[in-house]
Amino acid sequence: MPSDPEKIKEIEKAFDQMGAVIETTQSKTGKYTSVSINVTMKSAQAVVDKYIEMSTIEGIISL
Repeated sequence: MPSDPEKIKEIEKAFDQMGAVIETTQSKTGKYTSVSINVTMKSAQAVVDKYIEMSTIEGIISL
């Protein structure tokens, strides 16, 4: 996603209180930021629901 501290905080807030380990890595030029999230979800549907929730954040690309 494009490097935007507000959007990164929005992602972190979405995983607050879930025990998530969140790592961010900026691109060499600093234009983009990779956000990696490691969290245990209750079900496959919970994962899909979280992907849908995160898709509302402008500029995010989920892999």
